[in-house]
Amino acid sequence: MIFVSKMVPMSGSGRFVAFGRIFSGTLRQGHKLRILGPDFNLNTNKDANNSTAQSVMIMMGKKMESVAECGPGNVVGIIGIDKFVNKSCTVTDESNKDAHPIKNMKHSVSAECDYTPNVALYIVFTDLEWCSW
Repeated sequence: MIFVSKMVPMSGSGRFVAFGRIFSGTLRQGHKLRILGPDFNLNTNKDANNSTAQSVMIMMGKKMESVAECGPGNVVGIIGIDKFVNKSCTVTDESNKDAHPIKNMKHSVSAECDYTPNVALYIVFTDLEWCSW
């Protein structure tokens, strides 16, 4: 089972690489996959597609290295499923019909400081001036 968190554009080709982490199983080149989108429903099989992994790459920072197979815990790039994925999805083996999708992560950004840095710097410099007298 693989959770694809985003699609990364390939340089020059106009295609996308599915960027995700393998949670269980092994992914091989040519592997038949079942793609469960964010609107997947187990009862109606809505938002479920089948495809083949044309290429598998281990992604290490900015580098991508093509490999024949990859195991759990690795961050991989999958070429060949970009037609069915917009942003994120869950990828399983084609024969696994009972799999449930991994829930999409919600990203929220909030400020960590209660006051602006200028005020904080003013307080620090004021305290330093007071100590220097």
